[in-house]
Amino acid sequence: MPTLRASKKWRLLGALGIAVLIAGGCARGATTSTGMPVTRLTGAQEVPAVGGNLSGTTDIVIYQTKCPSSTGSLSCPQAIGTVTVDGFTPTAAHVHRGKAGANGPVVITLTKTGPNTFAVPDRTFVSDSDLLAYNDNELYVNVHSEKNPNGEVRGQLRPTP
Repeated sequence: MPTLRASKKWRLLGALGIAVLIAGGCARGATTSTGMPVTRLTGAQEVPAVGGNLSGTTDIVIYQTKCPSSTGSLSCPQAIGTVTVDGFTPTAAHVHRGKAGANGPVVITLTKTGPNTFAVPDRTFVSDSDLLAYNDNELYVNVHSEKNPNGEVRGQLRPTP
């Protein structure tokens, strides 16, 4: 049985290692140019589901930052990010607390910044329990329309890697 030379074995192992690294990086999902995770919003994720091809994306994340009123090293959970939708005219957008498949209360009311875009208001801080919910995939973005005032598209937020 023929055997590979040592140099060919190392090249093959190196190529396999690179392939594994590339595959691992791709498995994390889409991210923005700043590394923020991108969440896809669809009507199928609404409760109850909304049909159609309407969609959207969000890069909203929550991270620990220095508390605005602290002179020490206390940190507070702050939300940042945007939402963009396509195929309908949005009337409102919120971050809600709830598991996939369940509706929940509003945590953050988003500000409309354009015909189809929203943003987390500047310097928006959330409670520690909302941060825990975010880390457990229990926060979602819901975008409303005149046709579907309870929600047109929705997507569960993904914690930052």
